[in-house]
Amino acid sequence: MRKKGKHLLWTTPLFIIYMTSIAFARPTFPEAWNAMIDEYNVIISGFIGLSVLTSLLVFIIHFMRLGAIGNNPGNRSKVIQDLMVTGITTALLGAIGTIYAILYYTSFGIT
Repeated sequence: MRKKGKHLLWTTPLFIIYMTSIAFARPTFPEAWNAMIDEYNVIISGFIGLSVLTSLLVFIIHFMRLGAIGNNPGNRSKVIQDLMVTGITTALLGAIGTIYAILYYTSFGIT
């Protein structure tokens, strides 16, 4: 048979520690956001830069394929379609990097 008070002996201290950490250790949103951005800024920027460079490499490969195709209209239209998709992707990745930089340097007051 289980004692009712035994369960309270180990849950009460845990509850007090949990509530204390919530009440006193909770930063405001701008402080938490700035801490997160300071910690992950290099990783985020590196990922965006690597993505843009990879997209540019794929764009160059599609241009080389277009030059190698010659006069085959079916393959040429397929490569041109791939070029358009890669160009749109590269533009969107560049826009993401630009928007991130604008948010990083202006909106949140980070210097």
